[in-house]
This record gives sequence, C-alpha cells and structure tokens, in this order.
Amino acid sequence: DLSLRGLRVRGQGEQDALGFILLFDPNDQETLFVAVHRNLDASDAARRFTRVRGQLKTVLETGEPAIVTDTSREPVLAGLTASKTYPTMVIMPLRAGFTLFGVAIIGGPAGMPEAYSNRRELLAVYCAQAGIALQSAQLYEQLRQERDRIVDSEEKARHELARDLHDGPVNAVASLTMGLDFARRLLAESPAEAKQEIDSLYQLAAKTAREMRMTMYRLRPLALESAGLTAALDQYLSRLQAERAQPQFHLLAPDAADFEPRLSSNAATMVFDIVKEAIGNSLKYAEARNVNITLRAINNWLAASISDDGKGFDLAAVQANYNTRGSLGMINIQERAALAQGDAAIESAPGRGTTVTVRVPLAEKKN
Repeated sequence: DLSLRGLRVRGQGEQDALGFILLFDPNDQETLFVAVHRNLDASDAARRFTRVRGQLKTVLETGEPAIVTDTSREPVLAGLTASKTYPTMVIMPLRAGFTLFGVAIIGGPAGMPEAYSNRRELLAVYCAQAGIALQSAQLYEQLRQERDRIVDSEEKARHELARDLHDGPVNAVASLTMGLDFARRLLAESPAEAKQEIDSLYQLAAKTAREMRMTMYRLRPLALESAGLTAALDQYLSRLQAERAQPQFHLLAPDAADFEPRLSSNAATMVFDIVKEAIGNSLKYAEARNVNITLRAINNWLAASISDDGKGFDLAAVQANYNTRGSLGMINIQERAALAQGDAAIESAPGRGTTVTVRVPLAEKKN
C-alpha cells in the first residue's frame, strides 16, 4: 500500500501533485494498470495500458528515470485527462534487484523539472523502498497461494482416502461382520452350509486385506524409501496388474543404476505421484490395452514418460474449458513437477492415445 497523500510540488504557490503507480498485470505482463493514485479522475484511474510507447516504454526497458516536459507530445500520457493540468511528469521505475514491477509517475506544473532535480535522490530512495515492498508483497502472495495449494491437496487426499476406505474395506468389514454372525448361527443348524459361508468369508477377508494394503501403498510405498523409485513403481504396477487383466503395464528403466543414486527423495515422490495420477486417468478414460512407463537419465535430468494406446482426447478442447471441469488431473501433474523443480507435458489426440512426460533434475555425478 503505497500512499501518495501529502505529495506536493512547487509552481506558482503550492498545489497538490499528481501521482500514480502503474504495475504490470500478473496475468498479462504486457499490460499496465493503475494500482494507486492521487488526483487522477475515475476514467484515468480505470485505464489499462497495453501499447506502451515513448518515454514510458524507455523507462520500462532501461530501468532509468525520465522527465516528460510536455505530456501533450507523449503518446501514452497525452491520453490522460490529467495531462492538461499537469503538463510535466517524472517517470520513476519501481524495481527490486533485476525485477521491474512498474513505474511511479509524478506530475506537476511547468516548473516541476527544477523541483525534481533538487529532490531526485530522495524520490529515488522512496521508489526503491516501494520496489522492495512490492517484491515482499509478491513473495507473500506466492507463499499464501502455495500454502492454499498444499492445504487443498491434503484435503483432496483425505477425501480420496475416505472414499477408498468407505467403498472398499469399510463395506467389506461390515459384510464380514454380518456374514460371521450368519455363519455362527448356521453352525448349529447346518454345519455344511456354515463351512461354505466361512469359505466365502475367507475369500472376502483376503480380498479386503489386499485392498487395504493397496490403499496404504498408494499413500506412501515403503519401497520408495528403501529400494528407490524403480522398485516402488515395479511393486505398484504388479499390484495393479494383479487386480485386472487389462491394460497390461510395462515398466522400462534401463538407466536405473545411473539416476537412482542422484534422485532426491522429494523428486522421487513427485515422479511416483505423477505416474499414479497419469495411470489413474488412463484407467478411468483411456480404455487402453497397454500402458508403458519409461524412466531414462538424460544428462542431469530424469525423464519419465507414461503412455497408453487408448482412445486419447482433444487436448486443445479440454484445455479450453478446463476451469469448468471437476477434474484437476492435468494441473496436479504440472504442479507436482514444478514442486520438484521440473516440468511436465501432456500429448494426446483422438484415437492416438495419451503420453505424459515429466522431467526432474538429478544431482551432478560424483567423480
């Protein structure tokens, strides 16, 4: 919050100065908007500047302040109603380090350049402090957004766990309870039927145990810590394959001996989660016969790809209305890759399957 109250310049007597801050739009770095102002009318304050030219453009490109002695000749500033009352304007960059956030503009009467010269250093200090404040505010907002994202991810994980437990083990345990009670009463009346019931309950109990182990494995596979990413994925895919005939899962990791020692725990976790997310999407939508997971070391990067031969989809169409969709799988994949200082890409087309590719950095090789 940069206050411009009390800003005054000397002309004939004293008058309140014009002052306003132009900042880059966070969603469009080519556009400037009025963030705070003093003595701008409503129409000027609501303006957005998309085609920056003249001295304003020069200040943004060089990071050096400039004085406009005649705003009527300045292509951007001449369009302001205030330029008629304030023919002279000083444009000061707002920056912190190498980051430029926008400019501060102070307008006054024709005699303002002399007043500016006398107070140039003081004004530069104010704008430097404003740049630092803007950087701090930006970092705080990024931290707040990251915190919210983490909270949302944890909430999603809790909901998924609750749903998985309710749809699987919880219902199965309830069935086991009723079945055991029924078998207990059958023992006295029909031992043969009771034995059949107990056999059936045994199969249900074994299936429930497998489902609970799978649920726990999805949360955090022990093999990821003890044996590495490749072993954890191999175990995960084996468990999935045991539950279904199709699709067939194929894991290829010829460079495991190279990348495993150089892969951080955080990066391994993110890649494992991305593989799960991509496979989950494939199982839900692709109707694939094969899913191939490939891990390769390329220089100081681990490149992982998850591809299926399913029906694919129109990627451009999905991205166009993604904000209205309930699923956030594509965003989750990209955010997880970013958390490991990597990147992710998705390729798909109707009838051509889908491929998810993710890269995460590896530590330098030790000589």
